[in-house]
Amino acid sequence: IKYHSLFEGIITDVELCPYHLMYNRRAWYVLGFSDVHKSIRTFKLNRIKELKSTERYFVGGESFDLYDYLGRAWSMIREGRIYNIKLRFLPMVANNVTEVQWHSTQKVRHNSDGSATIEFRVDGLREITWWILGYGDQVQVLAPKVLRNKVLETAKNMIKLNQQI
Repeated sequence: IKYHSLFEGIITDVELCPYHLMYNRRAWYVLGFSDVHKSIRTFKLNRIKELKSTERYFVGGESFDLYDYLGRAWSMIREGRIYNIKLRFLPMVANNVTEVQWHSTQKVRHNSDGSATIEFRVDGLREITWWILGYGDQVQVLAPKVLRNKVLETAKNMIKLNQQI
């Protein structure tokens, strides 16, 4: 395939051995072994600029298990480190948030003030940070401190960016 990587900013030729096709967050992805990266990678379908089938066969895809591969990622980005996340959602959104099973490790406690405390064990912080920011001033990051600092830093940058207008 010829793949436009937003991260690398270039179009790369990749020989891909596809293992799994997946729909996630309003987009299609193919997961498979990349000869360029020498590992299993995720490719967004709409970034594939050219596709050519070869007559070559590959082995290894039969044993691929998507759930084992994704592990405890919040969605689909594994970062290689597990964090114990603890969040407090204010009463305005608490019921809405707790009626959804967001992650397989989720533990919910409804508090007497109408708020809810939710705990997760998640691989990586990037994706859950994006999710937390979507709740704006209705969520507090109780743990870990590194996640709280990440959310605070992003919020400060948002304020700075929007004050410039």
